[in-house]
Amino acid sequence: MLTTILVGLGAVGIFSKSASGAITVESFPGEMVDPDTIARLPRAGEISGEQAFEQAGKSAEIAGYSLSKVHRWLHERALKQIDPATGLYKADGKWNYCDTAADCYPFLAWAAYVVDTEAINGPVRDILHTEMKLCNHINRIPVPWDFGRNAKQEDLSWDRVVYEASEYVKNGLITIVEVTGKDESRARTNGLRG
Repeated sequence: MLTTILVGLGAVGIFSKSASGAITVESFPGEMVDPDTIARLPRAGEISGEQAFEQAGKSAEIAGYSLSKVHRWLHERALKQIDPATGLYKADGKWNYCDTAADCYPFLAWAAYVVDTEAINGPVRDILHTEMKLCNHINRIPVPWDFGRNAKQEDLSWDRVVYEASEYVKNGLITIVEVTGKDESRARTNGLRG
């Protein structure tokens, strides 16, 4: 299922395309909109400045509401999942590189980047520093952290270690760099490339 969130002049919604090719469009906050309705929305230049300003106001209200939900999730849920003992992000109860680092950590970084610069430059970036300090195993190649033993999980096959590190680069670090720009995440990516 491919899902895209679109916020723009004349259209605000979640567009989903299933494997069969069926497209559904859901506008906020849950009203269904068919694709023909989206196609009939006014385009730039087809509406007056006053109408565009009114539509921009509506879009801003929806965006503000959405961002407030992201901020709430960040502070009420996500940041509380940072393990106080290690500083690693335990979104799903563990720190590994094929799931937590590759899939959960980027969402945390994106959310913090968009709604709270103190969080991205503080505890979220600290996770990156912590995982390098605690989990680097062979040179800069990381292995998961075992919270039960409070130690690196070093009993993985080399194929598994490489797989997890590549998932972290491909799905985690690169996607963070795409949002935040050239920062420490890019340096970590380059370090893992060798």
